[in-house]
Amino acid sequence: MNFREILAQLLERGNAMLAFWVYYLTISFGMIAFFGNAKWPRNSVRAKLMASVFSLGFILFAAVNCGGMMDIASQRKLLHGLLVPAAEGLAAAAGRDSTALDGGRLPVTGLAEALEKVTSPTGPGGVRAFHVAADAIVLAVIWVLALRLHEPASAGEAVREFREAARAGRA
Repeated sequence: MNFREILAQLLERGNAMLAFWVYYLTISFGMIAFFGNAKWPRNSVRAKLMASVFSLGFILFAAVNCGGMMDIASQRKLLHGLLVPAAEGLAAAAGRDSTALDGGRLPVTGLAEALEKVTSPTGPGGVRAFHVAADAIVLAVIWVLALRLHEPASAGEAVREFREAARAGRA
């Protein structure tokens, strides 16, 4: 592969990683919005059941998503490892002088160092760590929203709950 092909592949893999993050954020925020807008009665078994089912589905989705992202991170690391030597070879072929590529638009000198700074991708371990932390936060938010207490649905229910609480306090 030449320099341009490696760079094109590295950028394409960056777009693929972005697509995985967009899927992840869409699903995560969709689930959080669902539980944020749901109105469950107090101590609702249904809320716990829904949170359990959604949590299981989210965990399965997150595992598949994380696996794909780790594969892409590995590919990006490999391509990055090929890109810098290709840039150095390109600079050596140009004689390391002030000549430029593409009709004078891209200077050859310092190309490898510049690419090293701006294209250094996160490795699979870093992607996994961040993904797992984000997964834990999303699951915690889902459960907090599912188990939060809501106001009673009607004034009659509020009065009934107040009377029950008052009786329990006197007993």
